[in-house]
Amino acid sequence: MNSVNGQNQVEIWTESAREKEALGDYATALQIRQKIYAQVPDDIENLGALGKIHLRLNQMETAIACFQDVLTLQPDSAQNHCNLGALLALQNLLEAAIVHYQSALAINPNLAEANYNLGAALFKLEHLEAAIPYLERAIALKPNLAEAYSKLGAILFQQGNIEAAIAKHEQAIAVNPHLAEAYYNLGIALAAQRKIESAIAAYETAISIKPNFVEAHHNLALALLLIGDYQRGLVENEWRWQMQGRTAPNFSQPVWDGTYLPNTTILLWAEQGFGDVIQFIRYLPLVQKRVGKVLVQSPPPLKRLLSEAYPAIEVISTDSLLPPFDIHIPLMSLPLIFGTNLQTIPTGIPYISVSQGGKEIPQIPTNNASNLKIGIVWASSNKGDREYLKFQKYKSCPLSMFLPILGLPHIALYSLQVGCDADELQEFSQESRLYDLNPLIRDFADTARFIDRMDMVISVDTAVAHLAGAMGKKGWILLPFVPDWRWLLDREDSPWYPNMRLFRQSQPGKWEDVFEEVLAALQTV
Repeated sequence: MNSVNGQNQVEIWTESAREKEALGDYATALQIRQKIYAQVPDDIENLGALGKIHLRLNQMETAIACFQDVLTLQPDSAQNHCNLGALLALQNLLEAAIVHYQSALAINPNLAEANYNLGAALFKLEHLEAAIPYLERAIALKPNLAEAYSKLGAILFQQGNIEAAIAKHEQAIAVNPHLAEAYYNLGIALAAQRKIESAIAAYETAISIKPNFVEAHHNLALALLLIGDYQRGLVENEWRWQMQGRTAPNFSQPVWDGTYLPNTTILLWAEQGFGDVIQFIRYLPLVQKRVGKVLVQSPPPLKRLLSEAYPAIEVISTDSLLPPFDIHIPLMSLPLIFGTNLQTIPTGIPYISVSQGGKEIPQIPTNNASNLKIGIVWASSNKGDREYLKFQKYKSCPLSMFLPILGLPHIALYSLQVGCDADELQEFSQESRLYDLNPLIRDFADTARFIDRMDMVISVDTAVAHLAGAMGKKGWILLPFVPDWRWLLDREDSPWYPNMRLFRQSQPGKWEDVFEEVLAALQTV
């Protein structure tokens, strides 16, 4: 092929590739672009198009290689650096992406896309203050860049400036009424103000724009459940399995749909926290009425408790091999299977009882046997997941908030706190009626036996609170301004645990009013 004919052929192929790309036929377009590459490997336009096709086909490593080749041929192009950075960011290679965004801005400080992308990457790495000037610069360069307004709103939200965050999300929506992420972020901010109905409307709008918006579906579920709309909320909550980082076990057996199957063995498996297992194990007797045999897979710290509470059921630790089973279901899907609403919650309390085999537990310390014995927990589980920890800190309060209770006569406090948060007790070791049970607790079976010896339990929202509720122990639960969905809103009682009384923050983060109520209530106990 001579050079003229070759050039003409490349032009024909290029036009054909563009037509296929416009039609969404990326497989054919890729074949054509590869033929062009074989003829002219240094064609920058073709290399860029190849990269975009590989991106469309989710062939990320090849796409990155194409854009790296483009950058090699054209190293002084700000747009090329920005494009490569965007691909690296899609692979969550944020540090590498930031290097290319910075290179792009060194070449062209006025490239709005690079400013926005750099701000977004810094935000994702939680460098909030560093992200702000780049997002503001992106807006100054491109005032219709709705994503930048919404990202600034997300930063303001994380900084605790909820009103300003809402204003930014509303600006984003005004600029682009079809930006689903702006409605989603607006919903999060409204929910933090406990404007749950408005948050629901925002999530629903996000979903109407982007029907498979997983995070919006999940947050919609939590909001619906919080207001007691279990009919819709439990259905939406099944979207949780598509959330990033949430993976269901790859069982070959089918998921149970609630059908009566008297000759089958079902596996009920734990999916989230200890408290969730304790709360939803109440459905076990209902499951037993529909299937032949029930197996329960449990986190190791709960295994002994559940085995003793349900001696006829085989409980398998999550770190052990599973016996054969025919069908399975996660515990948190059982409320949906049984069509649960606020009036039909199974409330056969207690549904967890202490085994008589607990005689090996030492007697609890006391300096006056007539003292009212109150078990306390002040900190929610300290897990390693960063997003989880963000949420948990709002549920926790300082141990020092409990100390005024010791000013009341004939009361002794017994810490049921475990883990590193129990170390807080060392600061208050001089308190004569504050006892640390942590060294005596090996698992939840031990915790249950100590709860059984208490007159009552006062706890923030933790697995211990659920355990006290499941045991029928008198319990007072201390809740943040926006509680977890199962505690609902604006009520002192719980349909899940009739033996519990709820104390709620009147303002975000303010525990003082909660403990004033607790102290007043203890005067009448």
